[in-house]
Amino acid sequence: MTKENGRTYVWVRKYVSLPGLGQTAVSEYNAEKLQPQDLPAETTAAWIQRDGKRYYLLNQKYTTAYFHHLWCCACAACVANGKR
Repeated sequence: MTKENGRTYVWVRKYVSLPGLGQTAVSEYNAEKLQPQDLPAETTAAWIQRDGKRYYLLNQKYTTAYFHHLWCCACAACVANGKR
């Protein structure tokens, strides 16, 4: 969705049914499309060194929705890239 400021955002609307609790709704901007930028050589080198390594989220309890979302995204990315 492009706003009046000319920037493009990803807007997410979710409805989740919780057994015994009813339904909850979330509506939020999730990301902003940025213009391509050149990365400094040291940044590119650092990302190349990180490629293929696993990193673990340590500041969230494993039962949080955020942790679950990251895990699902990571698994989907691995499957899509033939790593699983």
